[in-house]
Amino acid sequence: MGKQCLWLDYRLVLLLTGVVCAFEVDQPFAIHVDVRRTLDDSMRIGKSCERKMSAMDSFLENFSKQAKLNFVSIEKVENLEKRLNSCVLKQNALENTLQSLTTRSKETMNELKENALKLRSTAADLASKIERG
Repeated sequence: MGKQCLWLDYRLVLLLTGVVCAFEVDQPFAIHVDVRRTLDDSMRIGKSCERKMSAMDSFLENFSKQAKLNFVSIEKVENLEKRLNSCVLKQNALENTLQSLTTRSKETMNELKENALKLRSTAADLASKIERG
């Protein structure tokens, strides 16, 4: 039993030594492969980020252009609203003026009718005096 344990211990030592030696020999290669893989991954990630940044820049540029166009459109709408309000005020003023003129015209027409009736009455009185006279 002791001989078997010794034999197993010896094999275990050889196995561990082989693994350690293999690990030490392969380690620089493994590190090189890992570094290369990390560099490749970093390059791939960098290119992906660069594409995404380019897409984001394009989006932001388009968005800012659209925002400027929207701002210009809003300014145009506000300008149109101001002009419309001004036109409404002018229309109201014209309607008031027209109503005032219509009222004055009716008053003047009524005065003219009264004057015409007075003139007829006066003319009729004069005609009757001339006939009597």
